[in-house]
Amino acid sequence: MPKFVNPVDPNKITGLALVARLYRVTKPFFFDKASRLIAPTYLIAIVTLMYVSSQLTVDISHALKHHMNTLNGQPIFDSDGVFMAWLTRVVWSIWPNPHYLWLIDFLIMLAIIDPVQVFGNYLQSKLAVVWRQFLAMKYLRRQFTGKTALHVERDGHLDNSDQRITDNIREFTAISVSLFVAFGQGLISVLVWTPDLWHTSPLLTVSVYVWALLVSVVSAVIGKPLVDLNYGLNKREADLRFTLQESRREAEAIAKANGEEKAYAATTGRLSSVIEAQLAILRRNVFVQLFTTYANGIVPWMAPVLIAPLLVAGTAGDVVEAGLAVTSLFAALSLVVNQFTAITIYLALAERLDALQESQKKYATATVLTLADAHQSQRAEAYDELGY
Repeated sequence: MPKFVNPVDPNKITGLALVARLYRVTKPFFFDKASRLIAPTYLIAIVTLMYVSSQLTVDISHALKHHMNTLNGQPIFDSDGVFMAWLTRVVWSIWPNPHYLWLIDFLIMLAIIDPVQVFGNYLQSKLAVVWRQFLAMKYLRRQFTGKTALHVERDGHLDNSDQRITDNIREFTAISVSLFVAFGQGLISVLVWTPDLWHTSPLLTVSVYVWALLVSVVSAVIGKPLVDLNYGLNKREADLRFTLQESRREAEAIAKANGEEKAYAATTGRLSSVIEAQLAILRRNVFVQLFTTYANGIVPWMAPVLIAPLLVAGTAGDVVEAGLAVTSLFAALSLVVNQFTAITIYLALAERLDALQESQKKYATATVLTLADAHQSQRAEAYDELGY
């Protein structure tokens, strides 16, 4: 079985080098004249819908709290938030029944949040497609400038430029949008849920923040090797596809030379390398999940344990709402944990695309300089012939 060496330098995956790499890959879409208005428009619309969705989620939790307290013999007619206050007054004027007031509020808000989330998901998917088209066109333009494609293909430090332009760009743009939405939604959730939970219990709020920070740091340390492993998997998958393409292209030559066994050995060797990389990723994920599963299991118990006196006082709805707030806030604060697999794949993709981009720029510049020298030489020869 062939031995494949992972070309990634682990020291390049952290710090300023990582920031510079991501900046170089994402910069064109946000600063190019042809697209610099497209990206902000999509992002503003997506963030707006995320905020509306988060606010409605909080209002739904309030409705659930008030409904539970009403069933517990403590009917509440005051509501939280401007929209929910207005909605409650409208519902009460139509049907003044305390047992169904908050249930109707909940159903109405659920009907509103559904199209908001669906349209938000549509905009996110469309942004990824538009970004992919723009980025692929940029890479293709550089790839077919002068002799760049030939030089890139012969570059011993760069593998499978076709996979980078197709699969890697598609995955990179999709994950970019997904991570932006996840972290944007997380930030909004933190801003929305923190005051609400702090009003219920400052101790519970601080506990959630500390626990989320601890879980994120430990998970990042355990899962750090996944960045290199995902880079290696991308390369090996591309090598396997290239070998299969070559076998199909040279099928007639292989048949004439009776080279089926050699082709089979080469292909299965590549396949074994892919499987080896996948198993290495699975093994590392086991360690990450062993820790995160246990850590996440503690979260639902925080609210009942730390605000148990509220339950004794009869305000069961507050405990229910606090439990929802704790879960939502912890999920927002521990995004590094929840998105760890996506982040490691994202970093590997950024490394591959940045390497191709820099290689294309280098060879495209060299081609332009060569052409300029050739033109100048031709002009000099023409001047000599004219006697200048």
